[in-house]
Amino acid sequence: MKEGAKRMNGKGWRSMTLVVAVTTLLSASPITHEDAHAATFTHTGILYSQEDFDRAKTNVASGASPWIEAWEVAKLSKYASPTYTPSAVAAPARYGSGASSGNQQLFDDSTAALTQAIIWKVSDNAAEAATAKTRAQLILDTWANTVNTAVGGDENHLLAGLTAYKLAAAADIMRADGTWVSSGKLAKVQTMLKTYFYPPLKTFLANHQGKNNGTAYPYYYRGNQDQAALISMMAIGVLCDDLNIYNEAVTGYKSGA
Repeated sequence: MKEGAKRMNGKGWRSMTLVVAVTTLLSASPITHEDAHAATFTHTGILYSQEDFDRAKTNVASGASPWIEAWEVAKLSKYASPTYTPSAVAAPARYGSGASSGNQQLFDDSTAALTQAIIWKVSDNAAEAATAKTRAQLILDTWANTVNTAVGGDENHLLAGLTAYKLAAAADIMRADGTWVSSGKLAKVQTMLKTYFYPPLKTFLANHQGKNNGTAYPYYYRGNQDQAALISMMAIGVLCDDLNIYNEAVTGYKSGA
């Protein structure tokens, strides 16, 4: 294990439990060959489609297994709290050694934004859904209004790569709220991701922190770290309807260094 995996602690495993629960809950349809080469994007569609949410909502409302158990596990997470409060920082940065800035906050808040967005779409409790929508939007708005510097540090590709796709997916879900979109909030999230998260991902895939000669780090570390960067670049491309960014990630996956 190296880099991103080396600091998996109790919080990390709890987050993984939440991911498993949400994955079980929504059970997204498999991606087809045509989807991978689409000329346009369907919203919502980064991680889940509206059909996924409709199916999950029906199954949760009826108490069907395993959906209801996955729903109950997800609801126990701190990220599902109706009082969750974001902790945004202006210049998020992650270092392999030394002090980071906003690393844990960004991991937590991106997970919470996506969790709250899912609750909004799946819950059949109107009050709970309304609260979750407000929380998801609060998290996205707070980060979009706070970040003013590209994600930094010698592990910036990990911080950006492991969080941007969740922020993008949450924003893609929230675009179903026309008021939020028309007020310019979606545009602010799109600008934040393209301006401050996308550049370090693009740079990392191009030169792997200046280590493309393979001497400073063994090649095996690129498997998980490249994947994180590629996934978030794709998600940013979809959220922003930017085919160039999306196709850049596709090309990186097929023939990256």
